[in-house]
Amino acid sequence: MESSSLIQTKLYKPRIIEGLIPRPRLLEQLDRGRERPVTLVVAPAGYGKTCQVAAWLEACDWPSTWLSLDEEDSDLNLFLSYLLAAIQAIFPDACTETSALVETAAELPIQVLSRTLVNELAQIKKDFLLVLDDYHHVREMAVHN
Repeated sequence: MESSSLIQTKLYKPRIIEGLIPRPRLLEQLDRGRERPVTLVVAPAGYGKTCQVAAWLEACDWPSTWLSLDEEDSDLNLFLSYLLAAIQAIFPDACTETSALVETAAELPIQVLSRTLVNELAQIKKDFLLVLDDYHHVREMAVHN
């Protein structure tokens, strides 16, 4: 999918609001989470997850990228298009083969897409942070696999 057809604001990190209450314990937990491949931040709506994670990214010394998700992103090709756009926002030359596969009209087996993506992600030699905000909206099992 052409990057021009993607909603670019979904790739913007939220601005840090003035007067955000510092949560040093949470920030320390997020820092420790960098040692793991995935960190899940869970709390009820309105508890400030998005704001706190955005604040943490501002203070973090790793490259980071953001993707805000909604129900429409349950479509595998759309999800992958946004995911690749988010990664390419910090590593423009990354995942080009996966991008080409996603842009083809042919429906490829998920194993081909996932194998290609995993191999290309392994080629990125710098650690980075990818935030998938509101991932709970994604319902399609193909995305979860």
